Amino acid sequence: MLENISLIEEANFFVSKTQAEQNAYQYLKELNLGHIENLRTFQCLPREIFYTQLIRALLTKKNHIMIALAFQMINEQKHLENLFRNLIHLGNYHCQKADSTLLITLIDTKMNEHLYQNCPCHTIK
Repeated sequence: MLENISLIEEANFFVSKTQAEQNAYQYLKELNLGHIENLRTFQCLPREIFYTQLIRALLTKKNHIMIALAFQMINEQKHLENLFRNLIHLGNYHCQKADSTLLITLIDTKMNEHLYQNCPCHTIK
């Protein structure tokens, strides 16, 4: 997954492979996912793939990330609550590194509204 993440900075911002991999590993470590650095997508859990995609989105240096139907990707409510904590943590970490602000918007169905009651992110139902 390290290579999957690091390619964003290598291809878009001409960061060296070594530096991009170090940056990618730091993001994984921030989420306690350092153990997936050498795994391929088919070896990862859905939530690990989701976090890899989220890190890739952060590295594009956009100030707004929209996540549609997060519960379908995360699958379990206990992991969804961890997602909320991790979004704040990762967002803060990213903003410190990028010296910018970040808006994360979650989009889901009205039926799943109860899942997002404790979510600190902007939600659209």
